[in-house]
Amino acid sequence: MKPISVASDARPLAFTSALTFAEFLTVSPIYRTLIRQRAAEVRLPAQDQDYFAHYPDMTYFIVLVTPDDPDTAAVLPILVAIAEASPRFELRILCDEDDLTLLDALVDDLDLIDGVDELDLPLLIVLDEEWAYQARWGPRPASADAYVDAWLERHPEYERLADEEADEDQEAYAALLEKLTYEMRVWYNTSLNDDCIHEIRTLLTRLQKDGDEQDAEEKQARR
Repeated sequence: MKPISVASDARPLAFTSALTFAEFLTVSPIYRTLIRQRAAEVRLPAQDQDYFAHYPDMTYFIVLVTPDDPDTAAVLPILVAIAEASPRFELRILCDEDDLTLLDALVDDLDLIDGVDELDLPLLIVLDEEWAYQARWGPRPASADAYVDAWLERHPEYERLADEEADEDQEAYAALLEKLTYEMRVWYNTSLNDDCIHEIRTLLTRLQKDGDEQDAEEKQARR
């Protein structure tokens, strides 16, 4: 656990100082059009849309992203669609190169100041109605890992080229990155959108259950 705690009146600032989705699009030039297209493609199944619309607890989502990354283009629009499905959900976005001091003080199981480069992004951070940290999720639904692993096996040069500086290597890397981005879009529109939605719903259900149990214990203690 971190020795630093964030003052309760600073918690809202950690959230409100982050970007709205519209603001984020202005800082993501490479994937701006693709993310808009992905946002238009995401459709919440009717029962999930009803679940999110009637979720009883005010919930704040902060998504920590690398702006120009294929996982961001794939996953962020799904999280935005979920947030927009409920009047009790709000979502903001922080980029990995932003000042993460306020967010780091909220999250007690990660080092976001010195360790952000070690994290797999995007990372969804869930806060309750008092902006207290509840849970995290990311970078993608579990079922997506097999797709990514298989793709990397077919293109073993991808990770090597990412670290090369020669122009021809960077051109080859850019071509592979474009290929991966396109294929990820197909994967998500085929099945992974729904898998991602299901995982977030499961997470929120667990948080609601934990909250109900805590309320019951507090009531019992007051008797």
